Amino acid sequence: MEKLTIDKISVTTEYQGRVFTDRKGRKYAKVGIQFKEKGGQWWNALSYNETDPIRTWRVGNQVDVELEITPDKTDPNKQWHNIKMPRATDEMKARLDRAAEIIKNHEDRIKWLEDKIKRLINEAPPVEII
Repeated sequence: MEKLTIDKISVTTEYQGRVFTDRKGRKYAKVGIQFKEKGGQWWNALSYNETDPIRTWRVGNQVDVELEITPDKTDPNKQWHNIKMPRATDEMKARLDRAAEIIKNHEDRIKWLEDKIKRLINEAPPVEII
């Protein structure tokens, strides 16, 4: 995941009067973005919902995205530069991973403290009861 700055953005829902639809008949928009950090290369994504966050992005916004380059299946000299949008589950997984790391650190600290207390008890001189 990278935080990148949008230099140019284009959202297209039709070409030559024909609305973009997939094989299942669902309408979508093609989104093309150039990022300042990536030079003049256009990166692409598809958006099936008008409320997708990518449709609200504007020039100058800094966004968290994952970029992937995939080879074209028909032309070995061609590559696709795709934007992989973060999903809500990705964010939740990252938060869960961080929480698990914190818990593990606490468990390690508790174990260290328990061991230290045991050593102190074993090394302490016996107490005389009067």
